Amino acid sequence: MIKNERYHYFDYLRAIAMLLGIPLHACLAYGEIEYFWVLKDESHSHLIDQGLNFLRLFRMPLFFAISGFFTALTIDKGLFLQKRTKRLLYPLLVFFLLIVVPLKLAWLAMEVPDQLYALDIPFLIEHFKESFFAPSSNTQFRHSPNWGHLWFLLYLFFLSLLTVPVRKIFKIDFKKYSTILILSMSITFLSYFLMKSHWVDQPFKMYPLPSLVIYYGSFYFFGWQLFKFKEQSLSKTMAHSLLTVGSLLAILRSNLEVNSHLNFYKIAHSDWQLAVLATVATWSIVIGVIYTFKHHFNKENKSISYFVKGSYFIYLIHLPIIILLQILFNRLDSHWAIEFPLATLGSLFFSVLIYHYFIKGKFIDRFLKGSY
Repeated sequence: MIKNERYHYFDYLRAIAMLLGIPLHACLAYGEIEYFWVLKDESHSHLIDQGLNFLRLFRMPLFFAISGFFTALTIDKGLFLQKRTKRLLYPLLVFFLLIVVPLKLAWLAMEVPDQLYALDIPFLIEHFKESFFAPSSNTQFRHSPNWGHLWFLLYLFFLSLLTVPVRKIFKIDFKKYSTILILSMSITFLSYFLMKSHWVDQPFKMYPLPSLVIYYGSFYFFGWQLFKFKEQSLSKTMAHSLLTVGSLLAILRSNLEVNSHLNFYKIAHSDWQLAVLATVATWSIVIGVIYTFKHHFNKENKSISYFVKGSYFIYLIHLPIIILLQILFNRLDSHWAIEFPLATLGSLFFSVLIYHYFIKGKFIDRFLKGSY
């Protein structure tokens, strides 16, 4: 019997991409730009905004590329859609009810603190009914009903549904790795012109947005096709160079994005120039980090594997923890350089504790793996 090969570097990267959501959400309370988060700390900095946009530029594209790779790995093993449903759709529905809906209700309750502290239950119930689906206004900002931080599960499930018929109808079979990369980069670039702004749209809808399906689909498609070229590799020097250049371009692109909101510099730039810069930066990081990890992290490490196994749940549960910590730290009136790392590491610490003592090896763990 042939033992299934493990692609440890992809496992590690998938977990890292997932867990980077923790510092990303921690950023939302400490940037100068208004993100309409649960709170905005009095201590904030544009450096946080730049870090946030740097993470946003490559984190989810990398995750979708890796997901595409594992789709190609598993699609011929039988019951693909059933497994995707158990792994993606069911957790989306369950944790939406367990985490996202209560957070939405808590957010709405914070809008009426007097009634909240007085435990005016009838008023709060009526307030929830009137406000849960209410749009934004000049005095209050509310996102349209959406899946919260679970949105990526909806898009992955939708792309999984598309994969089966596309694979059968079009019989895609590229002979050259470069063809796949050029096609994927072109789709990424063109997708920017479907966005509402010069940045990637936010998934604040209950249904998949076409612009985001195409954008993240370009990375998913690349990962899917990359499986056929899994034996190929870039040299260490090339991988490191791509990662370095991509990171520098990403810093520049993030700086320009922050400047578009805060107007630090008088720099004129067109949407197509920003799209080119974002496309090249994102793809350089994605390709560079994949092959860098392939060279350096292609063996199992038990300590890292612990976080690989727990990353799914840790990400799902971290949001209410990080919000609670941000509210507590806000009362301390300390500097963002202290509060931001404490909120990030504190959320990771408590999420890991919950996973280790209450989830690992139990039903919820098996439920998230689709093995119950």
